[in-house]
Amino acid sequence: KVQIRSFIPGEIMPVPGACIEASFEESREASWIDAKEIERVGLPNRHHHEARLMSCEFVRLQYRLVLAAGPQSIDGNYVANWQSMPSEPVASYVDPPADLVAEFCYDSDQLPPSVELSWKSSNMEWLRAAMGSEGVVQAQTGDGYGPFAAWPGLMPTKVQVRWRVVHELSNGEALPQELAGGGHFVSAAVDGITKDGTFNFREDTWKLSYREVMCGVVVRFSVRIGTAFRWSPWSVETEDFIVEVPEPTPLGMAMHSDRLLRQRSGIEGESGRARDNSQDVDVSSNLVCVEIKRVDSSEVEVVWPPFTTKGMLSWVEYRVMVCMLAHVGDTAAFEESGIIASTFMLEKQPTQVSSVVRGLFPNKWYVVRVDARYPHIGKRSFSSSAAISEPFLTPFPPRPPLQPLPVAMDIQQYNDTAEFDVTGSGCSTHHGNGKADGHARAEDIDWSVIPWVALCVERASLQDYCIEYNAAPSAESEETYYHGWQEPVVVQVEDGNSKVLPVSCLGSSEHGDTQGSWQVVRLGLHRSSPELVVCRLINKEARCGADMQITTAPLVPFIAPVTFAAMPIWTDVSDSGVRLVARFFLHPGTVSVAAHDSQSAAISKMQLKQQPKRGHRFVTRYQVRFRCVTMTKAEVTPSGLEEHGAVPWDTFEPMLLPPACPSHVASRSRAAVDRAEAAEELAGADEQQLEDLRERLGWRGARYEVRIDPGAEGLNALLQEGSPFEICVRVGNDHRWSEWASPYSAPKVLDSLPGNAPLSFAAKVAGASEVGDQQLLNCTPCSATRLRLSWTPFDRPPGVTLLEYIVSAKPLFNDSTSSTGLESVDVLERVYLTKHCSRLSDDELLQTRDVQRVLEESDEISLRKLLGLLQARRDSEREADRESGCLVQVDFSGLLPCTRYS
Repeated sequence: KVQIRSFIPGEIMPVPGACIEASFEESREASWIDAKEIERVGLPNRHHHEARLMSCEFVRLQYRLVLAAGPQSIDGNYVANWQSMPSEPVASYVDPPADLVAEFCYDSDQLPPSVELSWKSSNMEWLRAAMGSEGVVQAQTGDGYGPFAAWPGLMPTKVQVRWRVVHELSNGEALPQELAGGGHFVSAAVDGITKDGTFNFREDTWKLSYREVMCGVVVRFSVRIGTAFRWSPWSVETEDFIVEVPEPTPLGMAMHSDRLLRQRSGIEGESGRARDNSQDVDVSSNLVCVEIKRVDSSEVEVVWPPFTTKGMLSWVEYRVMVCMLAHVGDTAAFEESGIIASTFMLEKQPTQVSSVVRGLFPNKWYVVRVDARYPHIGKRSFSSSAAISEPFLTPFPPRPPLQPLPVAMDIQQYNDTAEFDVTGSGCSTHHGNGKADGHARAEDIDWSVIPWVALCVERASLQDYCIEYNAAPSAESEETYYHGWQEPVVVQVEDGNSKVLPVSCLGSSEHGDTQGSWQVVRLGLHRSSPELVVCRLINKEARCGADMQITTAPLVPFIAPVTFAAMPIWTDVSDSGVRLVARFFLHPGTVSVAAHDSQSAAISKMQLKQQPKRGHRFVTRYQVRFRCVTMTKAEVTPSGLEEHGAVPWDTFEPMLLPPACPSHVASRSRAAVDRAEAAEELAGADEQQLEDLRERLGWRGARYEVRIDPGAEGLNALLQEGSPFEICVRVGNDHRWSEWASPYSAPKVLDSLPGNAPLSFAAKVAGASEVGDQQLLNCTPCSATRLRLSWTPFDRPPGVTLLEYIVSAKPLFNDSTSSTGLESVDVLERVYLTKHCSRLSDDELLQTRDVQRVLEESDEISLRKLLGLLQARRDSEREADRESGCLVQVDFSGLLPCTRYS
């Protein structure tokens, strides 16, 4: 049978084997009473174990098994084996938890929120006083609670939570049918209450963190605790508890977030609103706290303070919406016509949050709204309270700058002694002390040695656009438009007074014409820049491709000076008049035929093989200038030229470059003449004729001969004075000129002039001459007063076909004197204009069949042989004039009869 006895907390339990007084033991044995048995239940598969349901009158008790028949004799002896040891104290009834309170916790941005449940145990104060009043108990257990904490049958060892839905914040479609109908959800029992929960001895309160609850509902919780053998009744339910994470709210609306949540849950009724009528605030309204920082035609940048979050939450997802307004006073309908501009998440909240809204239309009214939510927890909809901006109007789009125009500039050199050093990564200016500055100053750059271009750019575009250059695109380099752009070495801005200013001075009233819309800018490029470049204005911050870059037409950044001929200027006589002819050479890049080895004794190595020069392929114009020269060749020194630089120049207007003169060298021609033979050949030849022949054969480059009118203003007076003059030539195109080139700047060419010729050139026209000394004038009398005269045509230069012959007849009255007789008869003169056949020029002679046969069929070119062929051709032209059909025949009338004439 089962016997029970009451257990009083704080009672000293006997220790097995210890000495116990007889009176104490007898009193303890007397307290055992037989338990009232209600039912016995057999336990299947438990061998001989069974369960007995007993009725108890004590709340805290101990039980033991006692032999129902009493003590039995064994071999005539009685032993004390008729009862078991008392059990540990157990509770037949567990008090339900009291003062159950629920609190929502936000402790993680990624884990679901938890509900912290706290409750108190019934009669805990009495138990603590009973178990902690005995000093013996404190000495035995070491604390004030004795064996109370170690008896699972007496104290709580597990806990269980249940809840039911009272109200749903959403439409309830996601709730199970049982929960939607008000049924309880019972969670699994938590066996280790001391592990999952905490007990505060000061407040006698248990606390448990519970996560098995869905968000978006209003619930009521109840808790029960249990010992190892018995559960307590369910506690009283809590008040309506909102299981919802409060949404992020704009700064300034955090105090109304809880009230907004209660309004949505329907907990706050009329009484609540009546109590709070002193703070009548529309919590669902939007707060104007979005600031417009920058407005463009198609985008706007907005900033706002970060939204207020709950607890330890910091990860917020923002949504930026924009709504177009028909008028400035309209209400923005974000739900119907709002457009989501962007959504982004921030793990840490900055001081200010910014976003750029793109894709707007120009000249339209807009309003921006910002709402937020937690990305991993809480409801999936965005917050009801949002931050909005004031209505703003987008401006019209700014037009891109006009295409920069190339400008032809002539700017003086600011520092002739500066050496400009350009590398692939930058530039530096080297001075006399050998030190280099960290950057190149524009006023210290020698612009004559680096490539540069001048552009006329809109003044306003220089503030937002930067200038870059690249090789001009071609059919072979299609990717040049996208790759290879470089920044110029230096940028100079010219003001209205022909001064060079930095870009930072733009817009200042102290420098130049600030009211004009165009500005001249000169760009210094790297020395390794391409021969033909394009420049562009690029706005690297622009988002629209139409406003990103404006590209110029192809430009030539550098044109090398021309090379003068050995005889740079001479007079050319033709039927149209007398012209000055200047000869110079360009090297556009075509491979010229190498000069003969036979000419190496008289021609330098640089003259033998001409290299292409930069910019000569794109030359379309030339310009000539003259000035008076009074110095002799011995006085020409670099310092002398500087002293003579004060003499003003007479500069002609630029002219279109004429076609290049033909080159007469065949591609098959080679040079293979022995040097000894070459020296012998050149010994008897005229050096000036040989040099002229080399130039006509194309060994010096592309030959250009330009004709200058000697009657031009300035030059006419200079030629009439008979003074020698100096000539300078430069070539270029519409936007770039080369440096002025003069024969004085080429000493090697000057050395090739024959016989110490003066450096100045005097204009002189050679007259016609007779063909031979043996030629005489044939006179045939036709009547008493008329003679028929005939003679061989005079020798004339090529291009001259009309000659005026002056025939003088002086009467002779006696043989001893040639003076006029007593009759005072004057000398008779007659002028006869005669047209002759045209003589071939040197270029035409080189194109004759016999000369071309020598050039094409011979692998060796002999200058002596060519000169001989040309001289033979001229002699044949003179011989043709001796024929009877080519003689000049005129009638000379008005003579005195029977008179001798000379």
